[in-house]
Amino acid sequence: VAHTAVRIDPQFNKGVIHVKDASRAVTVISDLLNDETSQGLIEGTKNRYARVRKSRAARDATERLLTIEQARARRETFEWGNSVAPAPRFTGVRIFDNYPLDDLVERI
Repeated sequence: VAHTAVRIDPQFNKGVIHVKDASRAVTVISDLLNDETSQGLIEGTKNRYARVRKSRAARDATERLLTIEQARARRETFEWGNSVAPAPRFTGVRIFDNYPLDDLVERI
């Protein structure tokens, strides 16, 4: 929502709505297509995004950011040359014939 509110919404005057969960998209689209609810949804969303932008601006004003030089000086160092990645136990395609679906459901 923050990215939509801060970066995308200010670029469009018609309204932008971020829907986090695809299952909610149908309801949002339905409300947008309904003449009785669309304007309220757009205005409410614009107001909410304005509050997010204001809150974000206040936070950014008080947050002390590092300069690029400071960030580089504090960077983490890794010794990649001494690392050995373990070999996978199996490579290629593995086919599971007649695999019980109940076992798969537990893993999803």
